[in-house]
Amino acid sequence: MSITLFFLWWLEVKIEIFHQEKEDKDYSYIKQEYIGRIEKYCDFSIVNTHPLKDEKSFFILITDLGEDISSEILSKKIDSILTSAYSKIVFFLLPKNKSELNINQRIYFDYELKLSSIESTFDMKFILLLEQVYRCFKINNGEVY
Repeated sequence: MSITLFFLWWLEVKIEIFHQEKEDKDYSYIKQEYIGRIEKYCDFSIVNTHPLKDEKSFFILITDLGEDISSEILSKKIDSILTSAYSKIVFFLLPKNKSELNINQRIYFDYELKLSSIESTFDMKFILLLEQVYRCFKINNGEVY
């Protein structure tokens, strides 16, 4: 695949982060920095309205009970998802009091991911997720991070 076609293919990709938590303004600069970097690779948005699941959407729940994997493995997983039938990945970043879902709620998600074993605030998890999404694009494009 040519570099131009590869780049155009990535622009057709949509990544969303769903959350309903109030964000701390102290972290807005670093969030905007990562968002600007991610937008160079895909159509990216942060949504507060619960997205509807369709056959083109892959839903990932960020949870302490999810799979704990490296950035390299995550980038391969993201690449695999986007080169299959999916054109959109939605990450669900839920507040601590809603992160423990029952089995019926968990079935709704295609994959469960653990960002870190270190306990942190919602905003820090949000930044870590943005950083990992950006890192995945860098790795998958063979760029130095």
